[in-house]
Amino acid sequence: RRPGAVAESAFGIADVGAEEGAEDAVAPGASASPLVLKYPGPANSTLFVGNDGPLSTDQPGNGGLRLLSYDTEADAIHECIHLTQGMTKKHAVYNTGFGGAKLVVHAPNGPQSVDKKELMEVVASSLKGLNGTVYTGQDLNTSADDMDYLDELCDYVLASIGSVTDANVATAHGVFGAVQGTLQGVGRDVAGGSFFVHGCGKVGSSLARQLVAAGAAKVLTYDINSELASIPGCVNVSDSGDDWVAHASQCDMLCPCSISWLLTEEVVAGLDCELIVGAANLPFATPAAREAATAKGILFVPESVASAGAVIVDSLECFDRAAYLSARPSEVYAFTRHLTREGARSVAAAATSSAAGGVASPE
Repeated sequence: RRPGAVAESAFGIADVGAEEGAEDAVAPGASASPLVLKYPGPANSTLFVGNDGPLSTDQPGNGGLRLLSYDTEADAIHECIHLTQGMTKKHAVYNTGFGGAKLVVHAPNGPQSVDKKELMEVVASSLKGLNGTVYTGQDLNTSADDMDYLDELCDYVLASIGSVTDANVATAHGVFGAVQGTLQGVGRDVAGGSFFVHGCGKVGSSLARQLVAAGAAKVLTYDINSELASIPGCVNVSDSGDDWVAHASQCDMLCPCSISWLLTEEVVAGLDCELIVGAANLPFATPAAREAATAKGILFVPESVASAGAVIVDSLECFDRAAYLSARPSEVYAFTRHLTREGARSVAAAATSSAAGGVASPE
């Protein structure tokens, strides 16, 4: 039995009724791209499952599960749609065998109000109802423990389950590889460079440590939880609050590793770095903000290239699990860095050789 919901066909939202089977559930929005399915969750939360394209086991959708509080349900749907489309680009760039998907949980009373076990049970029910057409893993405000429990409930979890490789660390290595490739593409190196890391969770903190180890002259770190940004070899500027843009402008490269929609037109107007490469999905708040970065001559390497470590290791885990489980983490991380380094180097070199210059895109 899967929980019920109200259909919102204008958004491509499919009705997922408690008494309906999987086929009936997806039929109302089957032509929408991406399709978004809606399920009620605990503590008045709502789970949205986005999939870009037809639901298919031949090319299942894959994307992480994030838990956030949005201003409105429409905002959650908007983010689910755009994240799903972004995941399609990541999977296409690295030919992972997956299509784009994303699971977004809107918790109007805050993420802390949601019982994680109850939520994972709702997620498991939804994924089992989708019969192997969508896989998920860890994302904002969901943990490895959440994924372990979800894996006990269903077969559609890709989160380095049973492996000593950490998918979040793999993402950080992928971003570091993209940083290296971007700098190589413009004839520079990490050593001696200056970097601003915005967001110091597991990905951002790992990236900051790698930058220090590679000889960066300056690494500034920022997080709304200031303690997370206290990383050896880095300068924690979290107390600057909204003035973080001024600190970022002192650096060669901004590495956004926090929330989506960070880079508004106002932020970009005050930004004076040369390069943007990071882990955050949907870093620009609007197309106009991205265009403003182009106009300022800031080279941006898209997250579809830079933040693909997790989808790379998901592909390994899904399609050759035995090899993945037996691989040393150092081998997996090196492989991930190699792929993103080459991708970012190609993007950066193309951008710098282009007469137009500015924002690069692999499309």
